[in-house]
Amino acid sequence: MKPYLVSWYLAVRNDPRAAGLKADMDRAGDVEDVDIDAVLAQPEKPAPTPDTKPRIDTPEGRVQLAQDGADHLIGGNRFANINEARKFLEQRIGSQIPPGTQRAKYADEVVEAGVVLAARDIVQAARKQGRSDDVIYKRLLGLYEAQPNLAVRDSTSLANQAYSTPIPLAFVASRLAGITANTRVLESTAGNGALLVEAAPGNAVVNELNPDRAAMLQAQGFAPTTGDAMAADFPAKGVDRVVINPPFGKVNEKTWTVDGLETREIDHAISMKSLAALKDDGAAVLIIGGPMSLDDDSRQTTYRGAAKRAFFKTLYDA
Repeated sequence: MKPYLVSWYLAVRNDPRAAGLKADMDRAGDVEDVDIDAVLAQPEKPAPTPDTKPRIDTPEGRVQLAQDGADHLIGGNRFANINEARKFLEQRIGSQIPPGTQRAKYADEVVEAGVVLAARDIVQAARKQGRSDDVIYKRLLGLYEAQPNLAVRDSTSLANQAYSTPIPLAFVASRLAGITANTRVLESTAGNGALLVEAAPGNAVVNELNPDRAAMLQAQGFAPTTGDAMAADFPAKGVDRVVINPPFGKVNEKTWTVDGLETREIDHAISMKSLAALKDDGAAVLIIGGPMSLDDDSRQTTYRGAAKRAFFKTLYDA
């Protein structure tokens, strides 16, 4: 076939019916000088490989980066501070994460999610090894000490009054609630899933307002609804356990009425809303806002205030 390639090409070039193509075709002399054997002997150029580095500005990329962070921490490494954690992520994405930018906010969220993923792996592995709750708690305490300070909150967290649950405290709450893989559990303000480290995703009713955190929950196998917990449709008396750490305090001067309780405290409202999904023989652990004061007299005065007295009386009478 090779001897005829040049003649075919020139025949087409000189064919009047191909006059419209002639301007884009090589000159006859150039074609005749081509070494066909040499051209055919050249190796094929490999197809360009796509950039496999995860992108911090996409939900999929943040999920991958969170898993990278989890693997780093499980491997016995630590982040001395948030800048060190961001440098770790910069190496993964191949670009910088300037402070004060949206990328920096994403990075902080990725680190927090990585801690939760690492905690879930630690708990599952320890359970398979038959380790005690005390051993698991100490391992999670070590994980907590290996993470950077994540106390800074962005404008969204501030507006929603959202606070993340430290992993050791989350495990204690899970143990107090008695959550196992067979427990049907509700977490109405789930965040990245810290309170669900012992829960089976298929047995969990999960809601999260923030879409990025909802994506992280999906990556762990949960099927979260995404929206305001006060507007969510939870199954009436449909769960064995409720474990939540809802936002604290007042939000934009809103008022809610739930089960006869009128309140301006978002944690009180979400607690009552979530407890409506609890079976009569179920159990709940609620991490809610308390007095900021440290002395006993000031704390006593706060707990005797009308809002807290009404909330705890409603709980008692329920």
